[in-house]
Amino acid sequence: MSSQLILYIVFSVVIHRGLGTVNFALRKYAVQSTTLSAENFLWTAEKAVDGNTSGSNPDNSMTCSATSPNKSANHTWEVSIGFQIIVKTVTVYGRTDRYFEQLRGFKLYIGNESGSWTYNQELQSFSSSNSIYVFKPNDDIASFISLIKLGGMLVICEVTVDGECLSGNYSKFCNLTCGACYAYQPCDKENGTCPMGCDKGWTGSLCKEGCNPGKYGFNCNETCGNCLYGNTSCNTSYGYCNDGCQAGWQGDDCKTGCNTGEYGNNCNETCGNCLNGNISCDTLYGNCNNGCMAGWQGYDCKKECNAGTYGFTCSETCGYCLYGNNSCLHIYGQCPDGCQSGWKGETCKSGCERGNYSYNCNETCGHCLYGNSNCSTSDGNCTNGCLAGWQGYQCNRGCDRGTFGYKCNETCGHCLNGNSSCSTSDGNCTNGCLAGWQGYQCNRGCEPGNFGYNCNETCGHCFNDNISCSTSDGNCTNGCLAGWQGYQCNIDSLVKLPETAIESSILGGSVGGAVSVVVLLLIIVIIIFTRRRIQKRSASGISRGMDDGNVYENSMDVALSVAIGSLSDDGDFIKGNNTTAMPTYEKMTKKLHSENSETYYNLLKYLPNGMVSLSHLWDYVQEKCLDEKHFAEEFQALPSGPQLPTNIALHPENRKKNRYKDLYAYDVNRVQLKPLGNDESDYINASFVDGYSTQRKYIASQGTTKQNLNDFWRMLWQYDVEKIVMLTGLFEGGKHKCELYWPEEEGETSTFGIVSVTFLDSDIFADYAIRTLEMSVGNKSQRLTQFHYTAWPDKGVPRASSSVVLFWNRVNREPTNTPIVVHCSAGIGRTGTYIALDILVHQGRVEGNVNVSECVSNIRRQRVNMVQTKEQYIFLHETLVEALMLSGTDTASDKFPNVFQELLERDGESGKLKLQLEYERLTHEDENHETVYASISTENDLDEAESQDEFADAKKPENKAKNRYNNILP
Repeated sequence: MSSQLILYIVFSVVIHRGLGTVNFALRKYAVQSTTLSAENFLWTAEKAVDGNTSGSNPDNSMTCSATSPNKSANHTWEVSIGFQIIVKTVTVYGRTDRYFEQLRGFKLYIGNESGSWTYNQELQSFSSSNSIYVFKPNDDIASFISLIKLGGMLVICEVTVDGECLSGNYSKFCNLTCGACYAYQPCDKENGTCPMGCDKGWTGSLCKEGCNPGKYGFNCNETCGNCLYGNTSCNTSYGYCNDGCQAGWQGDDCKTGCNTGEYGNNCNETCGNCLNGNISCDTLYGNCNNGCMAGWQGYDCKKECNAGTYGFTCSETCGYCLYGNNSCLHIYGQCPDGCQSGWKGETCKSGCERGNYSYNCNETCGHCLYGNSNCSTSDGNCTNGCLAGWQGYQCNRGCDRGTFGYKCNETCGHCLNGNSSCSTSDGNCTNGCLAGWQGYQCNRGCEPGNFGYNCNETCGHCFNDNISCSTSDGNCTNGCLAGWQGYQCNIDSLVKLPETAIESSILGGSVGGAVSVVVLLLIIVIIIFTRRRIQKRSASGISRGMDDGNVYENSMDVALSVAIGSLSDDGDFIKGNNTTAMPTYEKMTKKLHSENSETYYNLLKYLPNGMVSLSHLWDYVQEKCLDEKHFAEEFQALPSGPQLPTNIALHPENRKKNRYKDLYAYDVNRVQLKPLGNDESDYINASFVDGYSTQRKYIASQGTTKQNLNDFWRMLWQYDVEKIVMLTGLFEGGKHKCELYWPEEEGETSTFGIVSVTFLDSDIFADYAIRTLEMSVGNKSQRLTQFHYTAWPDKGVPRASSSVVLFWNRVNREPTNTPIVVHCSAGIGRTGTYIALDILVHQGRVEGNVNVSECVSNIRRQRVNMVQTKEQYIFLHETLVEALMLSGTDTASDKFPNVFQELLERDGESGKLKLQLEYERLTHEDENHETVYASISTENDLDEAESQDEFADAKKPENKAKNRYNNILP
């Protein structure tokens, strides 16, 4: 049996070794709990790992380890392999000669740490003939082997541990590390070779040698690319250039050339503006081998041409750009802001053609003497002067009214309809002459014996012959020859004049033409006094009394007492003259009071579609004002809210340019500004509004804001505006309504974008101010007038319509051919009311009819919610009445006799004198003014206390004696 066992062991060892296993316990560090000692010999622990497995005789037992005998102690033996291995087999050898029990009952432990075991196995059987014990763990990984036995003693002749190195290690003691094998496969555990060769970046028999500089990949067969810092920055595994690529190359391995249009390290740079495109761009340094495109310079063509130059090689010089030669575009030399005066074209290198001047040659020369050859292309100055009828250094202003000829040095004659019909070129009176004048210039008086228009009338039988015959109206200023009467001495004295023929008894020939002027002045004074003595009104009217105790039933008496009397040289009233008896004052007043006192108004004759004739306008307005619902319903029926698209105003860039939400300019008629570099710069919240028979007569605009100050002046300059009508204060009710858009002090100049504005002068009145401004761009300038009405509250109405009519007349005193800018704060309420008034007055004067609701509807289709409130709508009616029916009383002195004659005629419908009807209209207006506004609630109404105290100072006891009349007070 023993020989068979030995053969088995040898065979097992051979096979085991042949499989590549190693005794990893051989001569490793071993310890035991105690050591047997006898006759100076020690059975130490290392004897069990000395490689001697023989234990068949007592002598050989001295090669075994042994612990001291102890029946109750735990005997331990332990060996440290020194590193982890895969344990395949543990073989324990005991004594084979005798004392087999010295090994009996032990237990095997294996683990990675002493005392921390992952495997244990107790000896299950014991045979005295077999002292070799083999244990086969489950390929446990361990670095410690321990045997433990309770009691007796523990004798171990040899312990062998067969196993394998862990993956990544090799050699008989697993103390060598594998190289970088392909795909991380394990190396041969005996010799460390890689069965499939080396991984990327490694070489050598054991794959432990890195690639030489410049090489990478499997077995270092690949060559590195164009790395920034050479081969030192090339990754040996994959060839990546860790620090990037050299100029002209790109990619992880820097083996790919730059794409067209790129150059430099890693191809991160973009080629410049090379001629013939990027094909001529060097990929290393970006050099443009064929030169640069127009507008660029430098080796890489990335630098713009220097200021003032442009084109290929930057060899072209900029033209006459608006803001200097340095402001042209560097590529083709265009001037983005236009040209200086006298130049045109994209590059501003072409001079203006004859007849044009100014910026971009947009202006047309005026009426220069000898034609356009004498017109300066820079500023339009006519170097040799102007044609007849024109003035100004540009000869673009017609002669002032009343002048004509070269340099406008000639004075117009006595043209019919005033100087408006005087030709500014030759002084020709196109409408004929005033009475008393003749000739195409109306500068020759009538020949003695003739008078009237064009001197076609023959004088009557004047005293002192024709010397005393007025050439204007034939009035015989020195009276008549015997047998003749009338102011023209053309009525036979045998004809008896009727007493009611007031016209023949008022103006006697002996009194002369001066009476008509005096009568006019006195009537105007009476009308003014009568209208101004309005205090707090009541529905029943007011009494009018004099402080001398006389009470006049009708103030018309006062006017007629003037009309039927004459003035002597010392100012006393006289009656008649030496040829004609005048009716007495008592007879005249009695006659007047016997007139039909019934209401003289006819039933209104309404015209279709809301049209009202002027002859019934007064009655219409008064009747509808008494009906509180009429105007409210009519106003409610007007188109409200946006009527047309406002898409442009709603662009994000334009929203901030609107003062109020939902109050935008319609796309179709918005005022478009010339863009300043981008499409969004052409918007301003302003709308063109058509006038009566005139398209785009007005520009209705919101009040200026900080955001649109420059745009506002761009608009005024672009459209050559000569008049601004401002209807708002800068601050109202503690709120900012409009930004100050002119200099604060006279003589000052402020700049708004490209426009400079100078405040020249101003006139301040009770309810309005007139400012003269001058705007200029470059060396071109233009004057404009701002009419600023200051007594119109926001969303309300002024106290008196007469104030607005006076203001309106002042605005319209001088004509203009350019749009009139009208604005308040939002540009709809007060602005719409004023524009509607202007349109309707012109309509009434031309057609004899007006249609207020249609007019307001029309302008609301041009700008949202024009005439914003019901109160403004009613006020428009009242102001229109005054403008059309009461504002036309201005009469030239030479025309007064004819006008007065008409006033003394009887009205066909009422039977009353027209003079009396006009007076009644005036008094009726005053008496009904309070009634009209009793139904109107506006923020501008006077409270009762204010109305009562209106004449408080004049009524004080110390001042009462200073008043001639109690009802005419300041």
